[in-house]
Amino acid sequence: MDRDLIAFNWGDWFGIDAFAGYCGVTRNVIEQYGEPAFTGLFAINYYIGPKPARDGQVEIFQGVGGLKIYRDPNPRPRVWAVHEALQISGPKAVTAALISSDFDPSRRTFLLTPAPQLETCGRPDQVRIIDRNPDRFVIEADLGCRGMVIAGETYDPGWHATVDSRPAPIYEAYSALRGVVVDAGRHRVEMRYRPRSVFLGAILTAIGIAGAGVLRILAI
Repeated sequence: MDRDLIAFNWGDWFGIDAFAGYCGVTRNVIEQYGEPAFTGLFAINYYIGPKPARDGQVEIFQGVGGLKIYRDPNPRPRVWAVHEALQISGPKAVTAALISSDFDPSRRTFLLTPAPQLETCGRPDQVRIIDRNPDRFVIEADLGCRGMVIAGETYDPGWHATVDSRPAPIYEAYSALRGVVVDAGRHRVEMRYRPRSVFLGAILTAIGIAGAGVLRILAI
């Protein structure tokens, strides 16, 4: 959205996903913020402003105040699968990798860490969202061969994944998104946000309550 005209957390007010707002931003996102090839990975398919942000956007609504909603002509999916993964040299190489003429994000991903072994095959993949909440994301994936299922959502170490209820690592795909390796066939991929700080805080709270109870008993 046009941040000069919409300066508040519009998405929070109306319960709509928004890429920009007054909020905390993880390092992996802020380092590439503003690069169209990067932000496009997050399935940002609409723009709000007085005029289009880029060529090809189609006007679909105009408000009484003059702001308009534009839709991208080639919307990106929220989830997809790739069968190629490679490791790049570091954060400074992210933009170069994204804008490379031979790079197709719908077919290949890159990582800042060693890439897992994937397989290529001719059978098309079917990937769809089953459930999506701030702390839970569930995907059903039917792959022709071993690949990486990508969620156009920010990676953070607090996210944990399972594939068919078995723990699976989450890779920092494209340096900022969440990717999980899945074998051929139909599988259920579930991601849950369970940062260690929450569990540590709960443990310390329980210890504090128990300690207060013991002191009260001793005082009696």
